[in-house]
Amino acid sequence: MAAGLFGVIGAAIGGAAAAWGARTGAERTARAAQQQVHDQATAEHAHWLRQQRLEAYEGFMRAYDGFARVATDGLRAAEERRSRSDHSGRDDQLSEFLLSPSEVEALGHQVRALEERSARISVLGPSSVEECAVELTRSAGIEHQRYEQGLDWNEVRSQTEHRNRFLAAARQALGARPDLTPTGPT
Repeated sequence: MAAGLFGVIGAAIGGAAAAWGARTGAERTARAAQQQVHDQATAEHAHWLRQQRLEAYEGFMRAYDGFARVATDGLRAAEERRSRSDHSGRDDQLSEFLLSPSEVEALGHQVRALEERSARISVLGPSSVEECAVELTRSAGIEHQRYEQGLDWNEVRSQTEHRNRFLAAARQALGARPDLTPTGPT
């Protein structure tokens, strides 16, 4: 009878241990599943944010490239006017050698597009990229203002530096190598 009693007690202890083990295993499985869901959600959000940033940075660079193209075209046209004047021997007004009102207006449109794209970057971040976008936008805006005031001035060197800093910060934020050199037009 003692053996039977010990058997029942052993079975009860074994059953309790099995139930405890099953419960512990189920809790661990549930925690692991929760962690997996959390990790997956975090990874998906990070991927979504990276894609949004990539689109914003590309849009900003397209806007800057548009600004640079309009500024370069305007400067070339002003230089052509200057060259024609030199060859003709005419004594033209200095204003003919600057950007025309329509060229200044087109440049202003490009600055506004750059400002809009920069605002999107300010939402998506990070702040290092936002700061670089603000500086490049500011530099372009200053150039536009100078042309609006009728001053012949081109801040290309400063803009090139700001552009390169923006590209490096964007690459770092996106996880790409930050030491790549830009290959596009400046």
